[in-house]
Amino acid sequence: ESAPPSSSWSLASNIEGIYLVFGNSRRSYITYTDLYATKIEFKSISQSYYLDNQSSTTTHIGSGGIIYTPTDDARSSINGPVQLHASQIWNIASGTLSVNGSISDHDGSSSLNYQIEKTGTGTLEFESSSSSNWGGGLKLTDGQVSFRAGSTSTSLGTGTLVFNGGKLMGELESNSSTTKEIKLTNNIVSNGLVSLITRSTLNIDNAEAGSNFFRLDADTTIKMQGREVYVAKDITESEIGGDRKLTLEANTALILNGSSGWKGGTLVKSGALIFGGEGNTPGTISNNILGSPSGIQIDATGYAGIGVDNNVPG
Repeated sequence: ESAPPSSSWSLASNIEGIYLVFGNSRRSYITYTDLYATKIEFKSISQSYYLDNQSSTTTHIGSGGIIYTPTDDARSSINGPVQLHASQIWNIASGTLSVNGSISDHDGSSSLNYQIEKTGTGTLEFESSSSSNWGGGLKLTDGQVSFRAGSTSTSLGTGTLVFNGGKLMGELESNSSTTKEIKLTNNIVSNGLVSLITRSTLNIDNAEAGSNFFRLDADTTIKMQGREVYVAKDITESEIGGDRKLTLEANTALILNGSSGWKGGTLVKSGALIFGGEGNTPGTISNNILGSPSGIQIDATGYAGIGVDNNVPG
């Protein structure tokens, strides 16, 4: 049965009543044109699948998102452009699912603000993150999200990158010879844990337009493995719920070049925390309670460096 024509869906409409389920099959390489599905599910598979829409057509996914539940460490991929028809959950329960193509909202841009939430303990890979511009950003709840970046600034959608758990891993594309660093421009919200694996230097840069922020909505631990991370955005805290504490656990350096002002204290358990910007005042607790730590605490395997024109109590 052929897919419905794109004219049958309005720009803002969800896809309803079309469920695409893959089980074990002798056929694992599948080509198609303009595929439409409410949900795509890879159910209890022990083989890899390669879905190829030939790059000139599009995979359209509705509110049911993607469910990927292999019985082992199977690796599958979707090749070519993907368009979202609603905010959705991509549950990668195990193994690896790779998306090699641009991702956008259904109108081909980011205006509909659809969000992808990554759940499950498996790995979701974005092979072409520099060309993705879905509007609602990414919520990382569990497992790992990996992305590859070229010589230009990269964003995981144009919306906010929300950390609820899991790990984010960034590396350069294999054909990138003009740069040695990754640039990520998403705004960031932390709900407790920001875990980063960096195979190249990571710069969390300011976007050219709009607001820029790295906001702590809860006491936050930043865990880092690999290369150093530079943050140009201001690290602030939510105005709701009280002061926030920042803890660093790393085998590398976190360099803050923005103006940062969380008020719940700072703990460097391991790694190096460098205040390289100006006007940093973290650790100044507004309503200090007896026994509450203020300023910066540094464990034996930690280090803190403070640049000029900063007010960092210790």
